[in-house]
Amino acid sequence: MIEVQADPRSLGSAESGNPRPKQRSLMSKIYRMIVPPRGHKTIPTLAGYFLIFISLAIGVAAYNTSSNILFITVSFLLASLVLSGVLSALNFSKLSWRLIEQSPYRVSRKAFVRVEVANSKRFLTTYSIWFDMVAKMNGIKGRLPLARRLNPDRTVSLEWSFVPNKRGVEVLSIKSIGSQFPFGFLSKMMPAEREVSFHIWPERIDYSFTPIGGSQIHFQGNTLKRKGSGEDMIGIRNYQVGDPRKRINWKATARRQRLMVREMAEDKQPGYILAVDTSNRSWKDEDHLNHLCRFAASLAEDLFTHNQLSSTIINGGEPLIIRCVSDLEDFLNELSVVQHVDRTSDIGAHRANVISFEPVFPGGVHALVGLQKAGQA
Repeated sequence: MIEVQADPRSLGSAESGNPRPKQRSLMSKIYRMIVPPRGHKTIPTLAGYFLIFISLAIGVAAYNTSSNILFITVSFLLASLVLSGVLSALNFSKLSWRLIEQSPYRVSRKAFVRVEVANSKRFLTTYSIWFDMVAKMNGIKGRLPLARRLNPDRTVSLEWSFVPNKRGVEVLSIKSIGSQFPFGFLSKMMPAEREVSFHIWPERIDYSFTPIGGSQIHFQGNTLKRKGSGEDMIGIRNYQVGDPRKRINWKATARRQRLMVREMAEDKQPGYILAVDTSNRSWKDEDHLNHLCRFAASLAEDLFTHNQLSSTIINGGEPLIIRCVSDLEDFLNELSVVQHVDRTSDIGAHRANVISFEPVFPGGVHALVGLQKAGQA
């Protein structure tokens, strides 16, 4: 399931950091062009350095020869540099952008982030800008160019891709925005300092898993009043992403002014409890721990697909009931940031429907069902 969302803090602007910039006088605007704000840089390109060198050489020759033509030539060259800076400043004027993450993200799978750029100018077009992107946790940098012009009062979406190399919470930011418009003599850059954060799930791996005693485990005893797909209603709750539309209770929805769904009873306890223990006594090596996370993530997704995953437990914490896709995503988010712990409480690995894991040296992992081997990766 892919959800597109924008962090409100990810909105950036070419104006000052104040979301409501004050009206500046003409002299103030000219001063800002001559003395840029902190963090703004204007650096001559190779062509710019060459132009400066030629201007100095012609200027020396004009001074020595008192030639009006040479003085006019120097004036023209210097004016082109000044005009380049003014047009470059106008190019960034009233430009805004935001980062939009497009989850989910996984290790070793190409990830995409969208940059939405808006030109709020009424008459002037924006040309030839680029965004310097940085994925901090993975140490990945790249440049995202705007290949075409952006007309006034228009918005365009750009897409940057990268391949994460480790799990965790990635912080992706626009380090700076630059342009060499209009003549390529000057490279103007300004800080963006806008970022979004998201989880990077462990990558999927190949594994084997043969459940003992069939593909589904049932508890013995009375009917369990568990949320499921039976015919007896046991309650009403708020709608969550992934709930079937046929379970919407329209009377309760109209009464509470928000979507409400029916919770149904089920006559059996389907599936497994997936228990992950990352205590130091078992998982001392970082690579071994990462392999455990890959195995647990892959197995959890496949069990959920076959409706055989009831809940998950990480390091003896509170069980997470898996009812819909968003619950599975919450588990994968937790799995992406799990680290070594000193010790954990009992997870009941001896029970017949609990899947636990144990390390196999030099680098494998066994999956146990009721303390009996049922799979490996």
